[in-house]
Amino acid sequence: MTRNTSPRSVGNDPGRIPFPNLPPPYTFRGSRPTQRGNSSSYLTRANVSDFTTTSTILVGPQLTPFQIQTSLLTSKSSYFRAALTGPFAESSNNSITLDDVAVDDFQLLVTWLYEQAVPIPYKDRKPAYYTLLHVYALADRLGLEGARNAIIDTISDLADETNSVLTPSDTRILYEDIRDSAPICYAAA
Repeated sequence: MTRNTSPRSVGNDPGRIPFPNLPPPYTFRGSRPTQRGNSSSYLTRANVSDFTTTSTILVGPQLTPFQIQTSLLTSKSSYFRAALTGPFAESSNNSITLDDVAVDDFQLLVTWLYEQAVPIPYKDRKPAYYTLLHVYALADRLGLEGARNAIIDTISDLADETNSVLTPSDTRILYEDIRDSAPICYAAA
């Protein structure tokens, strides 16, 4: 059986639904292709090592190991960017020790790194603002601006949802654990 087809000109077909002129697709890194003559080339391409290279972060007095994608650490944190790409021993070892950091606080930051959300800690079915403030202090120390902003938003939303406020001991954390020039200190004033 043969199929009868008639040649049609795609550009002049009155029955064809025209597609709008769509922009070129984005790469998964958010870059747009650039036009050079009749060809397009991408500004950046993903490196396989962006997804496979990990750094070991040893946290707390027991040096609990966290394996985290190096590109994620260096793209979100000025501290990790300097330590893992600069002329430091951490860069060649691909390992950083944070022995004075609470493992639970660091775990909340790792969750933010991968999910872009801060889990809400509770104690006795009440918001644990003190934990969020400790995590804020750690995010500030590590140069995680996005995490700092997310924590402030979480505190604000949590206060609205639960009709609760920071206790005086929570407020003391602002003065003892968080540097004076941190943005949250201006928001609390």
